Amino acid sequence: MWIHVISHFDDFLKQLCLTAGECEDADGKAERVARCLWNNYYVGEFNPACYLKVGSYGKGTSCRPQSDLDMPFLLPWSVHSRVDGFLGNKQSQLLREIKRNLLETFPSTDLRADRQVVLAPFTTYDVEVVPAFKFQDGTFLIGDTNGGGSWRTSNPIAEYEDIKTSDSLTNGKATTCSEW
Repeated sequence: MWIHVISHFDDFLKQLCLTAGECEDADGKAERVARCLWNNYYVGEFNPACYLKVGSYGKGTSCRPQSDLDMPFLLPWSVHSRVDGFLGNKQSQLLREIKRNLLETFPSTDLRADRQVVLAPFTTYDVEVVPAFKFQDGTFLIGDTNGGGSWRTSNPIAEYEDIKTSDSLTNGKATTCSEW
C-alpha cells in the first residue's frame, strides 16, 4: 500500500514545481523590469547584478500556480542621498519615481506603488520591485512608506543561505524544484 502512496505523493510534488516555461517567463519579466530601471539610474552596459530574485521564487520554494516574483533593484547610493534630501515621505516619493520610470517601458501596465514595492501586475506573473541600496556587508536598506516613511534593513541573502543549508541537510527537500 505505501508504495502507491509514495508514487502518488511524488506526482503531487512534481505538479507543484514551476515548469521551465513559467520560470523563463518570470525571469524574462524580471530582466525587462531591471533593464528599464538600469537605463534610468546607471550609465553603460546593463549589469544583471543590479537586481535579485528573492522571496519564494528566488529561494526555489515557490509552487504552482505561479503568482509573483519579489525583486530588489539595487540603486546607486547617490540616489539615496538625493532622495534623503526630499521633504515629507521620502520613501513614497522614491516609489513614485520608480513607478514613473517603469511606465516609460510598460505604459499599459497598471503599476501600483505601496509600502515597500512597486507592483507590476503582468498577465502571467506579478513583479514586485523593491528599491534597495546595498551595504558593504551584503545587507540592504529599503524604504517603507507606512507611518510617514522610514528606512530599514533587509537581508534576503541570509534567507537564501538558510534555505540552501536546509536543502543540503535534507537531500533537496527544502525547495519545491528538487529532483524527486
